[in-house]
Amino acid sequence: MLTPDHKKRQRNLHKEINNSLSTCWQTEEFEVKEECTPCTEFEKVSGNIPACAQSGFKELISCKTSGNYYRSCERVPWIEERNFWIFEGMMLAVGFVSAAMVVLRQKHLDRKMIERIQKQVSAGV
Repeated sequence: MLTPDHKKRQRNLHKEINNSLSTCWQTEEFEVKEECTPCTEFEKVSGNIPACAQSGFKELISCKTSGNYYRSCERVPWIEERNFWIFEGMMLAVGFVSAAMVVLRQKHLDRKMIERIQKQVSAGV
């Protein structure tokens, strides 16, 4: 719900997050506060979060002494899993359609062969 209090909390959250290109996670202990998520179009275009410009994905981390930072990340696990299952579903559908086409083609060829045999038998060959 959007209330004046909500806007204050949102502003405070953005003040607590340093948007510079720090690499504190390479030199100090850190904790992942938010898993890797896709950046919004606004975040990509505005440049407010430099991590979004690199890969289009961001991850909020909290370095022990430096504070909170966004860092670029490569893949969002839930998007990768969703894409995998979409691919699997499509391959299953393609497999069923292919199998159905093979069965129909086989029936058509069998029917043609029976017609040829009947013509040969009726012609007395």
